[in-house]
Amino acid sequence: MITKLFQSLIVVAFIGSPLAGQTSVQAQPTEQQITDAVLPLPEDLKVNATVVTYDPTTGARQVLRQGTNQVECQPMDADAMQTSCYSKALAPQFDLMARLRAEGKSPGEVQAGIVAARQSANRDRLYLASVGDSRCYRLRGNHFEQLTVDHSLLNHLVQEFGL
Repeated sequence: MITKLFQSLIVVAFIGSPLAGQTSVQAQPTEQQITDAVLPLPEDLKVNATVVTYDPTTGARQVLRQGTNQVECQPMDADAMQTSCYSKALAPQFDLMARLRAEGKSPGEVQAGIVAARQSANRDRLYLASVGDSRCYRLRGNHFEQLTVDHSLLNHLVQEFGL
C-alpha cells in the first residue's frame, strides 16, 4: 500500500518544513527561480519539469514554466530553506496547501486539511505515510485502532522489554 504512494510521489529535496509558506522567492527573476527549482533534479528531468510558485496572499498557482514530463518543482523558499520537486499527480495537494496557508491556517490545520482532502478524494482506499510524532487511527463502528507506531524511546522500551 505504501509502495503505491511512493510510486506517485517524487520528493527530490525537502529541507525544512514542507508546510512553511513562500515569501521572498518571488523577488527573484523568473529564470533564476526556474534554475533554483529544478536544481535537485537529475539532468534528464530538469529541462522538461514544470515549475510553479504560489502567491502567498491568495494561494493562487503561478506557472513559471510549463513542462512536458511528470515532474513539478517549486523554487527555493528562502524562509523555509526548501526546494521541492514531486509528481504532477500531487499538484492538487500543493494547490490546497497554498490556499490554506494564504487563509492564515496553522501548519497543523494545513496538514489536517490535506489528510482530509486525500481521504475524501479516494474513499475506497487510504494511503498512509507517517513521519514524525503524529498518530493515525482508524475508526470502525465504535472501535478506534492505532495504525501507526510511536517512534519514541518509551515505545521502544515497551516493545523491547515489555515495560
